[in-house]
Amino acid sequence: MFVHLVVAGSVLSSIGLASSLFNSYHRTCPKEVDEQDGFIYPLNNHGSIVYLNLAEHRKMQAAWTYLVMSVVGVFIFGVWLSREPTAETVPAPDNHS
Repeated sequence: MFVHLVVAGSVLSSIGLASSLFNSYHRTCPKEVDEQDGFIYPLNNHGSIVYLNLAEHRKMQAAWTYLVMSVVGVFIFGVWLSREPTAETVPAPDNHS
């Protein structure tokens, strides 16, 4: 049960981090390229584009990577949980003759 909570927490935190950064940047970053201040990396929200500096761009890329890896982790965890027990993992019955 603890592992389920850790996996769920990982996915939820990655979604929260990515959406929080995304929304924050769309509220605070310039809507036009500003090469002098380094705002040259576009962040597109359904056609509404704002420009990030290098540090913000790297944070956004890290957040998306964290989200994707969390989803991949959930998939792997699901496959692991659904596997069939093998002869090595099934305990032998007690034979009391």
